Amino acid sequence: MVTSGMLVKVIGGMLVMATDGRLVMVTGGMPVLVVMTGGLPVLVVSKANLLVLATSGILVVVTGGRLVIVTGGLLVVVTYSMLVVERVAC
Repeated sequence: MVTSGMLVKVIGGMLVMATDGRLVMVTGGMPVLVVMTGGLPVLVVSKANLLVLATSGILVVVTGGRLVIVTGGLLVVVTYSMLVVERVAC
């Protein structure tokens, strides 16, 4: 359902809804809620029950049921049951 004041976009098969300062991305059956608090986005992955605090200058990619955050030379992959941190080439 789309109500007034809600922005809905479809990007590469991903449904993006923005409303009341919240960004909800749904892809691969995995909803991701991005809430701006204190100038920092907090990513809440509902199915994984994880809270990931993101800082400025990050790259967030949602694909294949995974939330991938690339920041500071670290690759953070959030899956349904675990949080994996891997170092990648800068």
